[in-house]
Amino acid sequence: MRLKLFNSVVVFATAMLIMPSTHACEEKNKNGLMSECRALVTGYQIIHGEAPQLYACREAVNKEIGGSDAHFYFGRVLYQHGYIEEAIAEFRKARSGGSSKGALALGYMIERGVLSPREAARSEMEFYQEAMGQNDPVAKIVKAIKLSYTLDPPGRRDMQRAKELFSEAEAQNHPAANFYLAELLRFPDGQLKSDLELAVLHYRKAAEGGVADAIEALEEMSEDTSMYEGVPIVYSSVVEGPLIIERP
Repeated sequence: MRLKLFNSVVVFATAMLIMPSTHACEEKNKNGLMSECRALVTGYQIIHGEAPQLYACREAVNKEIGGSDAHFYFGRVLYQHGYIEEAIAEFRKARSGGSSKGALALGYMIERGVLSPREAARSEMEFYQEAMGQNDPVAKIVKAIKLSYTLDPPGRRDMQRAKELFSEAEAQNHPAANFYLAELLRFPDGQLKSDLELAVLHYRKAAEGGVADAIEALEEMSEDTSMYEGVPIVYSSVVEGPLIIERP
């Protein structure tokens, strides 16, 4: 297994969006507010603008878009701008509304050390398990990563169970699951059988889904990757942090 995938320091990059001012938000009509604030809350293209301006569309986000996932996406924007406490508050709102994304984010905040288990009244794995109970594919991938690579629980690596979880997430069309299935087949580590031909097929599915690491793996295997030149990169990294926080 390529350890660099699991030992690398994740730097959360932000992209570009001109942030709407409070006055601008107030003057938008209903459809305009929904459209502009939806772009804001999903957070795909955010930098530039000062973080306090993020609050300009908070009320519009809550009223026009609604839904517990909206709090997760808004929390992500705050997190990316360094507003950790405010981000955690939004993740809590997301979770209390039934969002598995919010539960996963809180678990990751504990794992990062910015939220204590005592303060959260549960461990990161309990949050991850909660999201798994909601059939969240990212939660399954995170659990499988821990079972197969990071030894959680310590000393109990279970590659077969990890493969089952990756397969479940693949059935839910998560491209990162294909990447990890390919890794297990390419680097079976004694518990599974190697199958390079099948590994290539999984890498290709992951590459088609915008997984940068899959394209790199295919290149390492001397496979043609020219067909992926126009494919948008959705997952620049498939380690746990980006999977949880930067999810579409």
